[in-house]
Amino acid sequence: MNLSRRFSILASSLPISSFIPSAPPSIAPISQTLLPHIDLVNSIKSSPADIIHQIKRLPQFDSSTIYHDNHQVELATLLHAMIVSAYYWHSDPPLPRIPSNIAIPFCDLNKHLSRAPVLTIISTQFYNWKLKDESKPFHPNNIEALFTFSGTEDEVQFYHCATYIEYLGNSIINAIPSLYNGALAKNEIEVKNSLKIFAKTLKEAKKALGLVYQKVDPNVFYFGFRKYLKSFDGGVIYEGVSDTPQKLMGPTAAQSPLMRLVDTIFDLNSNNEFLLRIPMYMQKEHRDLVAFAERNRPNNLREAAISLNASDEWNSAIGELCNFRSAHSKLAYNYIIKPSQGGESKGTGGSSLEAFLSALIENTKKLMISK
Repeated sequence: MNLSRRFSILASSLPISSFIPSAPPSIAPISQTLLPHIDLVNSIKSSPADIIHQIKRLPQFDSSTIYHDNHQVELATLLHAMIVSAYYWHSDPPLPRIPSNIAIPFCDLNKHLSRAPVLTIISTQFYNWKLKDESKPFHPNNIEALFTFSGTEDEVQFYHCATYIEYLGNSIINAIPSLYNGALAKNEIEVKNSLKIFAKTLKEAKKALGLVYQKVDPNVFYFGFRKYLKSFDGGVIYEGVSDTPQKLMGPTAAQSPLMRLVDTIFDLNSNNEFLLRIPMYMQKEHRDLVAFAERNRPNNLREAAISLNASDEWNSAIGELCNFRSAHSKLAYNYIIKPSQGGESKGTGGSSLEAFLSALIENTKKLMISK
């Protein structure tokens, strides 16, 4: 079976449209036991004084009853993840011991999903939306969030401008077999056309990133809901599961499956220590797709582009990736470093913002073909 066929079978087997669920996520739980959890998550925005006691009184959910329904599993995971973050960040310093009635089902759910037990972009973005108008396409202007910490439209748009970028990645997924096969078969037209798709998509992604400035107030982000998205750098203990503290990253753009896929295709940042931790925070299907792209990547793809007179197309794609990363770096400055007046240097993933993002940009620039 040729590469295109194998890649197409893998991609078509994913329960996603690009990296987004092909159908809107579940809103209503099939288990009545989750109704108190929904009520509690909806109350977080009002900052009830007794929320810690409310969390401790929640019924313990039996996650095994919904393992047959992935959308229900993701709904339960989203609810428990938000409750864990609300509990942990209720006070300063944080409350690191998560009570067993929440800790046990949350860890069970994530074990079933094969990922880290913490809030990730899978929950905040991929399984936290519905269309305002089902007759209109997927776009930030047509998306509502199922749940937020703050109840603000800023939080909704913060999640879903990023979600839209992942949605745009479908064209890149579809172009990978042509790029790989073209390089192996020394097909100049196929390689050039594939690289043009990469450049066009990354340019659209940068434009979508700019929507954040239109839709999200930096102060609402930084002083409002950002604290719930921060890493558990001090460690978290899940009672009834383990007494060993776990240091876990919060939802971060570094978890983007599209960016992990693009880096893999261009053989970028494979030795970055922070990014090496990312797969355990990704959806298994996304992780498998990235791993497949890595296993089947032709050797010396850059040299193949040179030999096939595709240097201009290669540089255009790499240039757009640099532009996207530079725009992301500026966004991080305006939404974290600037409102904190320089007092905050870490992203929600726990990395040093300026050093991490600058390194990504510089590594990407090195792939440009000199003439």
